[in-house]
Amino acid sequence: MKGLKAMKKHTVKAKILVTDKLKVKYNVCYLEQIFYEDDTFEYVFRPNYAVIELLDSEIFQGIPGLNLDLKKKEYVRKNKMPTFIYERTPQSNREDLWEFLDEVGLEYLDHLEWLIRTDKIYTGDSLTVEAFNIPKEARDIEKVACGDTFMFNDVPDISIDNFKVIKFLLEVITKGSFLKAGEYYIDDSNRKTQHALIYPLFYNETKKWHRKSTAR
Repeated sequence: MKGLKAMKKHTVKAKILVTDKLKVKYNVCYLEQIFYEDDTFEYVFRPNYAVIELLDSEIFQGIPGLNLDLKKKEYVRKNKMPTFIYERTPQSNREDLWEFLDEVGLEYLDHLEWLIRTDKIYTGDSLTVEAFNIPKEARDIEKVACGDTFMFNDVPDISIDNFKVIKFLLEVITKGSFLKAGEYYIDDSNRKTQHALIYPLFYNETKKWHRKSTAR
C-alpha cells in the first residue's frame, strides 16, 4: 500500500559450527538475528541438514532449543530469546555486563554480535559461532565458506599438493559448499558419500604429518 514505510531493522548473520577430533569444522546451521525499530526482534535458524547427516551423535547432539527431527527449513523465534543464545551470552542484568562488552569492542548488548566476537568458550556443548560470509564463486582453496561454489576444469587443477587437495575437498563437504571439476562434483546429493571417501584419506594424511613432525 502507498504511504507505508518499511520498518528499519538491524541484522546480524552467523553460522553455527561443530568441530571434530581432527579439528575439521562442520557448518551445521545458518543463524540470523533481526532487531526492528519498534523493539521487536526475531531469530531465524536454517539448519544445514546435508552437513548434519555427516555427523554421529558423539560429535553433534543437536542445537539447544530446536527439534531437528521435524526437519523444518526454518526455525523462527519471535520476541523470545532462543535457548541457544540465552545459554551462551551475557544478559542485560549482569553487574559486569560492560566488562563483557568492552572485551569485544561493543558499545551496547548485541547478543549474536557478542557471540561472534568473543573468545570465551561455552562448555555445555561443542558448538561455536562465526560470522556468516556471503557465498562466492572462487578458486582460493585456502578459504572455503558455506555456500561457496568452486569451478575447475579438472581435479588436478585444484593443486599439485595431494594433501591440499584432500583438505580442500573435505572443507567443501563439511562447510556446505559446492564443487565442479570436470566430471567430478560435490553437492548435497552426494555430500555424504564423498565424506565417507575423503575423510579416511584426510585422517591418514594427518597421521602421516603428525608422525613426521614428532620425529624431528
